[in-house]
Amino acid sequence: MRAMLLALLLPALVFAVQYQLLVGPNTTIPISLNGSAFVVNGTAYHVPNAAYNVLPYPASSKYYLAVVGVSYPTSACSLTTEPYGFSISCTTNEPMIVAYVASPGYSLNCYQQPQSRQSQGLVEILQFNSLRLDCELVRGAVGATLNPYVGTIAAALSALTAALAIAIAGLFLVGVLKQTRGAESSR
Repeated sequence: MRAMLLALLLPALVFAVQYQLLVGPNTTIPISLNGSAFVVNGTAYHVPNAAYNVLPYPASSKYYLAVVGVSYPTSACSLTTEPYGFSISCTTNEPMIVAYVASPGYSLNCYQQPQSRQSQGLVEILQFNSLRLDCELVRGAVGATLNPYVGTIAAALSALTAALAIAIAGLFLVGVLKQTRGAESSR
């Protein structure tokens, strides 16, 4: 059974467009996507069998930071792409699949909660049922399930922590100066 499946799959893999994913300084691996498999450096990872639009990011590059496969009902939805992201708008809630591979240190951040999420090696598979789907490639492992405001909240908490550290250091310095002045006046 496996041999027969591979015999059917190999011609599709040979004719699939290959994208070069950047995985290190001057190091790339080939990525391709057909209807049922994401092939990463020669290893096939099964994804839901569907017609995918392949979106490499950044779009106008020789080497990519992510290769994203998006499947949605084209009769009910429209796709808008940006240099580092995409939006799918539909007239009613529709099923959507997002399968992607990203370079180390990058991930795809979708602003909607997926119905399901799977990981297979480097391949992430997200399934949605949504009216609108907005996703963008981000630096770091934010992932698809986080709220877009998490980054803002984290930055605010970092700034608050820094301000408190400076205030405590200032109070400590004032205490040291008072002790020094008190010691000088007693002489």
